[in-house]
Amino acid sequence: MLTPIEPGDLRAARSSLQLPLDPLAGAGPDSAVVFYALDIDALAELAADSRRLHGVDGQVLLDRLLLGESPGGRPP
Repeated sequence: MLTPIEPGDLRAARSSLQLPLDPLAGAGPDSAVVFYALDIDALAELAADSRRLHGVDGQVLLDRLLLGESPGGRPP
């Protein structure tokens, strides 16, 4: 189940995963979706599978957004 979260709730996140969106599906250039989880390493397996199945190895970012970066690469 996916649940949207408020920006203030991001402090509780212990894992994040950013996946690129496919421009062929109507997404704009450099579009991505970000998932957050409360548990450490909760998204590690999904990240590994995404890299392997879709060939987007350099674009799948695991836990990068927990280090103070926003999805656009700017500080939050």
